[in-house]
Amino acid sequence: QIVQNSATLTGCKVQGTTNTTSALLSTNLGKIIKCTFQTTNNGDIGHSVQITATGTYTFDGNTFSGGGPAERSFNTGTGVDSATDIVTTDAAHGYADGDAIYYQDQGGVVNMGLTDGTLYYVNSQTSTTLSFHTTKANATADTSRVNLTSSGSETHRIYSAKADVYNSSGGAVTINVTNGGGIPSIRNSDGSSTTINNTVTLTITVVDASTNPIPLAQVAIYKTSDNTPLMNQDTAT
Repeated sequence: QIVQNSATLTGCKVQGTTNTTSALLSTNLGKIIKCTFQTTNNGDIGHSVQITATGTYTFDGNTFSGGGPAERSFNTGTGVDSATDIVTTDAAHGYADGDAIYYQDQGGVVNMGLTDGTLYYVNSQTSTTLSFHTTKANATADTSRVNLTSSGSETHRIYSAKADVYNSSGGAVTINVTNGGGIPSIRNSDGSSTTINNTVTLTITVVDASTNPIPLAQVAIYKTSDNTPLMNQDTAT
């Protein structure tokens, strides 16, 4: 494991990061610049970067490949079938049979049969449903499912055991992805939260039929999902 301390890492390539820990233990994501993290084997457990300090960081041009899916949540009341011991996630989960996950109740009090912070292996029943198992072999064969209980109404989460970034800071981390960097999958410990902002600089020039720039043209850009404005202003003089 590489312990960053106060070092700046620029243009590094880290391969084979899947193991029982994290390849890079980081106290300052802002000093990781244009690095490539690549999981090159078929291991189940381990992260490229582990964050140990809260804060807001610019994440400049870093890319990830081979890591696990993004976090998924489910409701203990509506998403747990105690008759079949199957959970329905909030969206397509992206897991295959035998993949390893960490379950986090994120401070919840409802006991639904899984132990907070524990490693489990999953069987992909459908694209949005999973069963949980204590060994990879059982998950692959879909035998000995963990007994689940449907009670209460709380949102609990599962994280890939090989998510690209593990936030173990115990607090809030904001990652501002810049310069074409990739969006890493995240695992949060209890009490930790991670917000990822992916922004780009967009230059707009309005031209006439002869491709001459037209100054002071009003330009508006809206999100197609909810029609909220992203920009509404005049072009430069």
